[in-house]
Amino acid sequence: MSLERIFGRIVDVDSHLFVPPDDLEQILGPLAADDVSLAFTRRLFARPAPSLPESYEAAWRAKGMMATDVRPEERVRLLRVMGIARQLVLPNTGFDLLFGHTREVREAAARYNDYALAWGRSAGPTCVMAGLLNMTAVEPALAEAARVLEAGMGALSLACHEPPAGLSPAAPEWDPLWSMLAEADTPAVLHVGSAGIAGRTGFPDPRWAPPEPGPRRLGGSERLVTFLEATSPMGPQVYLAALVLGGVFERWPTLRFGLLEQTTGWVGPWAERLDWIAWHFGPSTHPSRVKLALKPSDYLARQVRAAPMWIEPVGAFIARDGLEEVYAFGSDFPHPEGGADPVGHFLKALEPLGDDILEKFFVSNGAALLPDVG
Repeated sequence: MSLERIFGRIVDVDSHLFVPPDDLEQILGPLAADDVSLAFTRRLFARPAPSLPESYEAAWRAKGMMATDVRPEERVRLLRVMGIARQLVLPNTGFDLLFGHTREVREAAARYNDYALAWGRSAGPTCVMAGLLNMTAVEPALAEAARVLEAGMGALSLACHEPPAGLSPAAPEWDPLWSMLAEADTPAVLHVGSAGIAGRTGFPDPRWAPPEPGPRRLGGSERLVTFLEATSPMGPQVYLAALVLGGVFERWPTLRFGLLEQTTGWVGPWAERLDWIAWHFGPSTHPSRVKLALKPSDYLARQVRAAPMWIEPVGAFIARDGLEEVYAFGSDFPHPEGGADPVGHFLKALEPLGDDILEKFFVSNGAALLPDVG
């Protein structure tokens, strides 16, 4: 399959919104003093903004915090040049600060959600906005979810660094959330950083990290240590295992879930492990366990989508494990670690598997996470 076959139809399930520093300060409010990125953001935005790229190659190279997509109309125009039909726009990494336990944190998260909703209304249907849902307390979380879903939020980004409100996400207290999302046809997502940032409260505890001379710089906008990269899938695995084995996907078969930039090489072996565990430790041997009509891997294929990083050999994962319905294109735009040609890389990696797999990866799998894509 050539680029021309998918150009203008690509569904991108992983991108980010850079908030200008004055807007960011208003969103954070009293928390601005604790945000280490604000001063850095001000320095970057003090530089002259480059002109909007006109060519396909230049558009994909327009990365970093000074990518010319601060205004909604610029992002939409850029996506046309890039060949993207629809794109999920998540908060920029660093907003993990808004997954804390205080009222001030929840209020700041609500202000971000209002900002994202307004930005999305200006951008139109090309950009699907993801809001932040702070789940440290049940009633405020349910109220905020109801509020933003009613306002048209396109996805909710969750945290998995600790049990939400001290409960399993499969606990009855959270059933209203999954019901709301399923009824609204709106996905929940976990993005890298949702399990915590090394040096802050994280999953696993960052004190496990081996000493390093210092964090290495990856791209131009994130600082990651090798320990975080190696362990980033653990939080999502715990969260998804609770949802699958706790019967959430059984009870809400239309609920959709995204795993974004958490690597994907683990998905197939993990699904196989869940299948074995559900068979060996299921209701037939332990009558008190939740009875599942399907294998865990079937729920994943039906309801979960995962965006690999461009450096991953996703074609080898599919050839090894199947689950071709799960993998979906995510650019991580405009973060530099998304690569200068992720579309070309994935086309090459998946080409041996045939056009049907390429169509699923670039179009239909992402459309299942972000519906209404023509």
